[in-house]
Amino acid sequence: MFIDDILIENDQIELNKNGTDHTLMGRYGLVGGDSGAYENEGWKNNVIIGPSERAIIEVLFEDSGSYALKTKTPNKKYTLGKIMVFEEEVDVSYSAKFYTLKTNEDTVQSIEQFRQYFDKTPDKNILLTVDMI
Repeated sequence: MFIDDILIENDQIELNKNGTDHTLMGRYGLVGGDSGAYENEGWKNNVIIGPSERAIIEVLFEDSGSYALKTKTPNKKYTLGKIMVFEEEVDVSYSAKFYTLKTNEDTVQSIEQFRQYFDKTPDKNILLTVDMI
């Protein structure tokens, strides 16, 4: 699911300055993030992301109904919106493929040249500090 506060339609941009109100739906398990697809997909009950961070998830709604999309902070839970699932026939169903976790070979190959550095001890340690005056 892609959630945004901007709608681009017919070369016109509509921005909602009051909050997020537009979504694009697709087939959804945790499959990637800002840097693209993960090497290996995995099952998650929830996904923690930071400000301005994005996660690519796949969700299968097996039953029709209304589902709340929520966010949780240390102090409060917020409902961002609702996902309405209707009992309608679809042209293409991905439900059979949904339960098969994949290894994304293109991602594996793209980082292969760096794998030798994954467990290497750092050459230097740098301490960065910030003074908030």
